[in-house]
Amino acid sequence: MQNEEEMESYEISKHDQEKITTLQQEAKDKAIWKNELMANTAVQEYFAGFMPSSVESFINTYITYKALWKKYGSFYEQLQEKRDLHWTEQAFEHLAVIQQKKLFDKQCLWRADKLKIPGIEISCDFRLWQYNILNCPFIDPITKEELDVYLQYLHNGNADIDLDGGIGWQDFEAIIEGVETEGEMEDIPEWYQYHNIYTGNDTLMRLPDVRGEKEEFYLQLWRDKTNKEAAEKIESTIPKPIADDRPYLMYHTEGLVDWFVKTFENKEIIQCYKGFELGEIDNNGTEERIMECVRVLLEANETVPIAAHDNWIEALFEATNTYELKKLSEMLPQALDQYLFNLSLGIGFAQKKQNWLDIRIMTANGILEGRKLNGEPEDFNF
Repeated sequence: MQNEEEMESYEISKHDQEKITTLQQEAKDKAIWKNELMANTAVQEYFAGFMPSSVESFINTYITYKALWKKYGSFYEQLQEKRDLHWTEQAFEHLAVIQQKKLFDKQCLWRADKLKIPGIEISCDFRLWQYNILNCPFIDPITKEELDVYLQYLHNGNADIDLDGGIGWQDFEAIIEGVETEGEMEDIPEWYQYHNIYTGNDTLMRLPDVRGEKEEFYLQLWRDKTNKEAAEKIESTIPKPIADDRPYLMYHTEGLVDWFVKTFENKEIIQCYKGFELGEIDNNGTEERIMECVRVLLEANETVPIAAHDNWIEALFEATNTYELKKLSEMLPQALDQYLFNLSLGIGFAQKKQNWLDIRIMTANGILEGRKLNGEPEDFNF
């Protein structure tokens, strides 16, 4: 115990000594800088035009800030570089969005059996390329004209610049369901809708899913076999359950928890429950979003105007969105130059982490098994 206290005392003393050493060095630096100013003829000629008392105050303040520049300058410079890097990374994320639509258009053609793509064996392969889109070998490089269209999209008022929501860029089933179901356009990425209007490629989304239907046929044969085997195994090892016609109790049944709490809990828990529910309704993530907007604007190395609005929260959101659009628009042409430079030198781009490889393997095996069950060759030539 005594040794631990002695060690703690030693650590504290060591820390204090480091602070003392730093302060002593700063004092030495200030004295040197002051002497340099006093010995500099040009500086003294400049100071001659001012009141001597103000010159003394200026020198003391100046060397104090000079010490701060020396101490924190590199830190803030690195911090600014980190902020600039953030916008560069964001710009590359948006360059990837341009390629996602081009890949999706190819997926539509491939599924309709109108296009053969080397390396694409099953539809799941497109989901793999979603996470490695900038390295996709069968998509043409981004052109300046394509970037100009994307910049127009960013400023059309409906652009979704937040790409952290896990958009399923190659989720064919969900996107096509949005196309076929009137009023379900929210399932189609905003960029896809804008691109379709500009190019007329919405017709590709209405092509028949020939390959997908064939895959599903084979997968269903495999599932039926797998499910039958699993059911037989369970039936042979687990005793049959006693018949019970009572309904299943579902926690998320509408109104159930509210009734349960008010019926079986005491007043304290009921009050806590009401308070929690009120907070969930009132907040709904707004506070977190406000803090994120404040962080973004505080880090802005420029003045960001906030337009008049009858709701200050909406004004904050709009100002942040306008600022982010401005930064992206400024950075995207530079990112395109870097992207094309990397391509010219054969330098690849970082691949995003993805979890579709295991799903792809399982799907491929299921299709091959289905082909076998149907008396067909175990390959993907169908």
